[in-house]
Amino acid sequence: MTSFIFIVTPETFKLCIKKGVCGCPRISSAQPEARGLADISGIRHGSKILFFIKGTKEIYGIYKAKTFPFFDDTQIWDDPEHIFPYRVLIEPTLDTFEKPIFLSDLYDLADKGLLWSWRRIVKRSVQPFTDAETSLLLKLFYRNNRFGPTSSHIETPYNPTDRKPLPIKLKSNSRGRIITPGAPEGHLTAWLMNQLANRKLKEFFGDYNDYINFVPTSYGKEMDVLLLNEIKNSLTGKPIVGSLASCTIVEVKAGKCKKSDLIQTLKYEDWLIKKKCAGDSAMVHSAILAHSFDDEVSEYVKKRSEMEGKEVILLKYSADAGNISLTSIMQMRN
Repeated sequence: MTSFIFIVTPETFKLCIKKGVCGCPRISSAQPEARGLADISGIRHGSKILFFIKGTKEIYGIYKAKTFPFFDDTQIWDDPEHIFPYRVLIEPTLDTFEKPIFLSDLYDLADKGLLWSWRRIVKRSVQPFTDAETSLLLKLFYRNNRFGPTSSHIETPYNPTDRKPLPIKLKSNSRGRIITPGAPEGHLTAWLMNQLANRKLKEFFGDYNDYINFVPTSYGKEMDVLLLNEIKNSLTGKPIVGSLASCTIVEVKAGKCKKSDLIQTLKYEDWLIKKKCAGDSAMVHSAILAHSFDDEVSEYVKKRSEMEGKEVILLKYSADAGNISLTSIMQMRN
């Protein structure tokens, strides 16, 4: 299950763990705002929550989400200029520790290629991590806390009286294309992350138990969304950390998918195969979510499936009054 590190000040952190709530700011610029919504939309009930403290560069954890994210602009933080209205309620876990780990620990793991979904500098209000990466952080917490986790509780739990859905904007035209001003793809990605958090769309992507968005690669580009499927323990039904069976890249386009978009997706495939899947191409799958597709994209995908036995999932979306429906291009052809 995907984990999330919130970026907070020391004062904000104290209130978060006292009241059992954390949040992200509203941003006036359209694209950063949409990306921030995409980041927090992936949180689901039970997601692991950690905190990075600005200034001290300490990381505290591990808490878990009690709710899905919601909108609430009630003033609860001391600074009236920072409302943090995109919120989630949290509670301690059996792995909540008194002593932190540090930013330098993250750099060490990144240098070894073990912490690979992190862009190595804090640019986001909340940073998703894979479950396998979080297991490495958990070992570091135990290293720094010789007597193990501490018993912890929320002193004065915050009880929001007016939870609203996150303001994911899916404004569309008469053809069903999303035209949200400034950041149509960002809001479409936020919708997709919300769907994944609710364990939906498996009829298109297959099984998955981890998902992260805006994943950096070593050549300066980032994957919109990456789904990971780890082998599950037959007794507990939980994924076995480090036992990746397959992964699926999802490229998101609000408009038409062009040849250049397909080429970029295939480059992501190649990068994952070489860097993360030990050269096993069968582990990596690709999907493109778009409103329409150039003919040469559809034809290439069809030929690739026939000649190489390797498909690229083409999903056509249609938006109407804030609702989105998906159709597989191949299903349409049959």
